Amino acid sequence: MDGPPTATNDIALSADARRVLSAGHNGKLQLWDTGTGECLHVMFASTHGATSARFYDGGRRALAAVNEKLQFWDLADGRLLRTIEKCGLAHSIWVSSDERVAATVGRSNKIMLWNLRGKRRLRVLEGPDERVTSASMSADGRSVVACARGNIRLWEIASGQCVQVLEHPGHPMHARLSPDGRSVLSADDDARLRVWDVPSGRLLRALETHQGRPVGLAFAPDGDFALSAGSDGTVQRWEFDWELSVPADSGSDRHRARLGTVLSRMWRR
Repeated sequence: MDGPPTATNDIALSADARRVLSAGHNGKLQLWDTGTGECLHVMFASTHGATSARFYDGGRRALAAVNEKLQFWDLADGRLLRTIEKCGLAHSIWVSSDERVAATVGRSNKIMLWNLRGKRRLRVLEGPDERVTSASMSADGRSVVACARGNIRLWEIASGQCVQVLEHPGHPMHARLSPDGRSVLSADDDARLRVWDVPSGRLLRALETHQGRPVGLAFAPDGDFALSAGSDGTVQRWEFDWELSVPADSGSDRHRARLGTVLSRMWRR
């Protein structure tokens, strides 16, 4: 692909793992083929940058956070369907698996939950004073995992209660729950990925990753691999063996995860 590298603010993986949706600092939403690295569609969301994007409606449509708006896009023809105004400045967005609820976070300690069908705010999850940097939902749509300086918090959507706190070194920037909800993959500002056990809150493994800081994470639907996007312009595929449960401080040379394909050409546009 020709052209200079473009900073990627966020990525999302389709349910069939065949397509990736990227939100760019240049205001573009781009749809990619994971097998070939081909760009299928380019959508111009904003001149000020698209901060986050997610698939919905069975992968046929996309939801994007742009400035203080939520945008709904048709991925078949790259058409903007509708816009919800005055949603607050959101730099991270997530859609539940049943596509009824979206979670957004901005420059505060609050997580905003939205009823997508009713186009209204559903609930506000409010933590300590630390700013929430990102949030995502579990595969069953019952939980939210959110990053703040020094910790990752898991919230129960129905009750609005915080049910687990992972004490994270440094500043976690992104976190994703595995499809079974038992593990968390996090990316922090020291360019490392970390794998956590949710029930115990224990750190299982720290992984060296991009030359620049990671800027996005996505799990495959079956949990066998995950993608990480870096500020160095590359996307890395990490393959997991969930049968291993080696703690991070055990000294063992067996790994829970290994680096697979580097899909660097996908973002050279």
